[in-house]
Amino acid sequence: MGRFDEIINRDGTVFIKHGLKKEFGLTDDVLAMWVADMDFRSPDGVREGLKQIAENGMFGYAAPKQAYFDALISWNERRHHFHVEKDWVVRTPGVVTAVTFGVKAFTEPGDAVMVMNPVYAPFFSAVEGTGRRLVRHELSVGEDNRMYADFERMDREMEQENVKAFILCSPHNPGGRVWSFDELKTLDALCEKHGVIMISDEIHNDFVYSGHTHTVYANVSEHARMNSIICTAPSKTFNVAGLAMSNIIIPNPTLKEKFEKALGESHVGASNLFGLEACRLCYETGEAWLDELLPYLEENVRMVKEAAANWPKVRLVDPDGTYLLWLDLRAVEPDHEKMNDRLLHEAKVWLNDGTGFGGEGWFRLNIGCPHETLAEALRRMDTVLR
Repeated sequence: MGRFDEIINRDGTVFIKHGLKKEFGLTDDVLAMWVADMDFRSPDGVREGLKQIAENGMFGYAAPKQAYFDALISWNERRHHFHVEKDWVVRTPGVVTAVTFGVKAFTEPGDAVMVMNPVYAPFFSAVEGTGRRLVRHELSVGEDNRMYADFERMDREMEQENVKAFILCSPHNPGGRVWSFDELKTLDALCEKHGVIMISDEIHNDFVYSGHTHTVYANVSEHARMNSIICTAPSKTFNVAGLAMSNIIIPNPTLKEKFEKALGESHVGASNLFGLEACRLCYETGEAWLDELLPYLEENVRMVKEAAANWPKVRLVDPDGTYLLWLDLRAVEPDHEKMNDRLLHEAKVWLNDGTGFGGEGWFRLNIGCPHETLAEALRRMDTVLR
């Protein structure tokens, strides 16, 4: 049995994904395939390092040493060909925190902020919850079942709406799209034309499948580098999201100063002892673990495609990366609430209802789990989707 085949029981815990079924009114036999964390143990080096901290028995204030930045810088150089300097890094408790404070730092109340729709749900609240005006650029699904932006239409929308900032999800959640260099180059040109600041959420940047390459937005051009903040974290990659540690990379000192000022006004910092050490240990010890995980997840994608071949009314968006799959179930059941109810109570499978992502009738399936768990989920889903 491989390391990713172990089935770990998280029922009854405080983990949102598995442990709160009763609180959500669900029975224990429902399979949790929703919130974006994985059902795999984090790398051995991370677990052993955190055990040593726990055994020390003191949990006071913490701050990063040079080794933390060395690990982060080396990881970005090796995996993404992205040059990072220590002075560019701002630590936050999470990427959503960074996106929200980026909106606050670079726009004024009433300003228009553009997102691609559908997209990760907190992007909407990061805009509207801060008193800004949300502008949605609607993505489409091409004949190849991959998601696409219409940049000519986006150009017009930026002009008409007087857009001031753009929140990019790269790779895209929930569509699994790894944007190409040329697409990002076109997007950067539009931002330069219209004076739009880029907030790039790249939290899924390590999950890229064969035949695709993630391009860090700041690597697209000198303008992109100086006109963006790049939001990264080890949380999705190494399954450490509960440790609240993100690294926001801001090469432009003026943008960095504005961002830090916005954080400082609300006294938002990132001094989680376990999070600091986990981040360093992930990047120092987790590479072989990740290299084993990626083909395992690709096999999970293949399993879903094989099952979906027997679901004629279902459209599956073909992912370039991430461990999140986007399913159009509108032809099975036009009423998304009824569809969600059937999945939960007939199939006993808990997916994300896509309504919150801006995709009513769509559902997000988390495949970050053992093959056996996924096979059982697909068997159950087959009962309502075939």
